[in-house]
Amino acid sequence: MEIIKEIKVKIGYCYHIVLGKISPTIASYSLYKKYTNRRLNLRKPKYLDDYLMGIKLHNYSTNDLVVLCSDKYLVREYICSNGLEYILNELYAVYNNVDSINWGELPIEFVIKLNHGSGFNLICKDRATLDIDSTKRILKRWYKTKFGLYTVEPHYLKIKKKIIVEKYLKGSEYCSSPDDYKIFCFYGIPKIIQVCTERDADVKYKLYDTSWKEVGYLLDDYRSNKDFSKPKVLTDMLDIACKLSNPFPFVRVDLFLMEEKIIFSELTFTPFACSCRILNSTGQIELAREFQSENLI
Repeated sequence: MEIIKEIKVKIGYCYHIVLGKISPTIASYSLYKKYTNRRLNLRKPKYLDDYLMGIKLHNYSTNDLVVLCSDKYLVREYICSNGLEYILNELYAVYNNVDSINWGELPIEFVIKLNHGSGFNLICKDRATLDIDSTKRILKRWYKTKFGLYTVEPHYLKIKKKIIVEKYLKGSEYCSSPDDYKIFCFYGIPKIIQVCTERDADVKYKLYDTSWKEVGYLLDDYRSNKDFSKPKVLTDMLDIACKLSNPFPFVRVDLFLMEEKIIFSELTFTPFACSCRILNSTGQIELAREFQSENLI
């Protein structure tokens, strides 16, 4: 059964790559239906994902600043240009390919990632025990992956691939990564804060408005039972999100919080490839209203 499942996954992967090459619009309709069980409506958008799909296809796919800010390496330039270099994580090294990595120059702990997609991250807690050959095989497979084709996110395809090594941000004894705060911003205005936790297991979420009142937009399966205290630096986090999101109709500003120190994670323009599986219909419709005064489609 596992073999059959793997074959189906590979077939689906190849299918969407081919479809994405032929027509990103048709491929977007296909993926949207697959993950949301709804029909994408670009003419009369009702849900947040409908609007994001339209922006992705008609704006972000040709927007040079979106491409730069989607690049996990070059986005650092954008952060610095906004006077926010102090929120950047420490950068240890940058490589153009896997075979050029100098493993001996890296610290004991680090995170190694590719810059042209999502999920291409490996945490090393002890370089002395790292299986370098296995790690290189994983990195080479990721390097070859045309991430933006399968997910139908064309802006990722324009990124020049690099491998970056950053400081490992430790989480708690229960999780290898710190909780992160993903701020949904519309036209430079923060609206919703998505807190992510339990990253090592099945990731869970809580949603808050900018006054730190919980918002009931999540599907039950994804809602965390944990209550999060209002960050002492929430005002600073929102100010940062406002500044970074200002040029864009929508972007999610992702930040880590380490003992009240704000550390930049990434800018996400098309969450879940515009087919969000964690928001309920009420949340989708309410957030879509942020776009209704604009002619984006």
